[in-house]
Amino acid sequence: SLSVAADGNNMTSSVVGKTRPRRRVNFEEIVTVIPIPLRSDYSSTVRCKMFTNRVEMCENVERNLIEYTAENGDWRNTCLEEDMYKCGVTGELVHPAHVVTNQYVVNLPQAPGRLCPEGVE
Repeated sequence: SLSVAADGNNMTSSVVGKTRPRRRVNFEEIVTVIPIPLRSDYSSTVRCKMFTNRVEMCENVERNLIEYTAENGDWRNTCLEEDMYKCGVTGELVHPAHVVTNQYVVNLPQAPGRLCPEGVE
């Protein structure tokens, strides 16, 4: 059984006789507000480096779907960096889902935009 008791600022929960402090979130009374510029406030050169365009977004979606499927759709099966391959040319980490051992790389991005939702730019 579960029971919750509130005493002033302290809340505790009891599960089968065990009492433990309840986690809490606290907010500071005094904060510094930093305005975030709109995307349109940046030059096109800076925008290209900071934001993903439609083609890159679609490539990321396709790559993520392949990796997610390889991990059986379970975040607990996520491939960690130390389990990935390292590209000898770029040094980029490559998920095992994109590699066939001792043969060649497969699942390279094809037809960009294939899985893009409408309006993504």
